[in-house]
Amino acid sequence: MQLVDQIQFGPFSTQYHSALVDLKFKTALSAFLDRGLLTQLDEPADDAAGTLVATFDNDRYCGPNSLVRNLFTLELTLFGPDGTSDLKSDIEFDANTKSFSARTGHGHHFYLWTPSRKQDREAEMGLIQRLVDDFQRDHGVGIKCPICNGHVSAIDDPAIFDVRCTEQRCFQYNYHKDDTGRLAHGHFFTKHPAIRA
Repeated sequence: MQLVDQIQFGPFSTQYHSALVDLKFKTALSAFLDRGLLTQLDEPADDAAGTLVATFDNDRYCGPNSLVRNLFTLELTLFGPDGTSDLKSDIEFDANTKSFSARTGHGHHFYLWTPSRKQDREAEMGLIQRLVDDFQRDHGVGIKCPICNGHVSAIDDPAIFDVRCTEQRCFQYNYHKDDTGRLAHGHFFTKHPAIRA
């Protein structure tokens, strides 16, 4: 199975993007996926489905000096014996070298969520939740991060409940409390596996 053959290109709103997607474009994408995505799989995929669209799909982003006209959003699902592997990522096409690279920067990760990675993530979330629940119940001291075994800071006061890994910043569990002391709104953040030290 050629992965690139399982991808729907577009639809595109601009002539620029429509004209860009030719055989060389698809060949470059195929090479990029072979080296950057297929190597992340736990096992060969039986089938796949996906889309590639322009991240900034409007003529105003397609000028000759645009920094974003060659950014594309790739969504893929690969089907294997153990389940599905999923990816949603921005990738960049270099029109000069006819090659692709993963978009970098804050919040951008070319990371395939395989069945084993999903299971590991769920297990980690469960360990963190158990740590938070234990602290909320008995306010233990000297608690350690279940991911890196580093120091954890914990605050439980009338206005806020905050438990976080301060060593590797693996997670942050931060909630404001309502007038009755119940957790009202906040967030449960964990560091993306692709950027862990």
